Amino acid sequence: MASRLVRAAHGASRVARLAAAAAAARRDDEGASSRAASLAASRVARSARAAAASAAASRRRRIADLSKPPDNSHRLSFRYSTEPPDDGKCVTKEDLESDEAVWALFERYCKSYKRKYDDAEMVRRFHIFKFNAKTTYCWNNYLYKDVKELARAKRDRDLGLPVDSWYLQKELGQFDDGGDPLTQNRRYYF
Repeated sequence: MASRLVRAAHGASRVARLAAAAAAARRDDEGASSRAASLAASRVARSARAAAASAAASRRRRIADLSKPPDNSHRLSFRYSTEPPDDGKCVTKEDLESDEAVWALFERYCKSYKRKYDDAEMVRRFHIFKFNAKTTYCWNNYLYKDVKELARAKRDRDLGLPVDSWYLQKELGQFDDGGDPLTQNRRYYF
């Protein structure tokens, strides 16, 4: 819409200038009237240029509003904040200090995924969970060699743009305790 207005204003400005020049050429002997016609044509041209400029400014404002990044705060998870929540999915250094700390993390993990295990089942799954927790912690603390690429990925991540999973932090997943349903139910199929 704005581009059509700009084209129309430029066309009107050009037509007004041509009309003023034609009027001035026809009335060579009438200097005052040609001057008045020329002034009127220049006023029309100025007003057409002003209309075109306001239409262009309106279009620029609309484009600027569209190019702003959307508010993605409702989509952001722990990996965008500075402090991870204590929900049993995020692994910190304190969670891996001892087996008791890993066991407490395992209990928080079971609570967050609504898992009900008896102590014997938790003991059987503990070594798998501990391995996955250490792997997740090491993944999240990897030092990237390409600092510029990491900065670009962080900027894209903060804007809500897609980022390669290599740059994202991991959290403990649903089956990190070794409870994959395929392996649990395999004995019933064979």
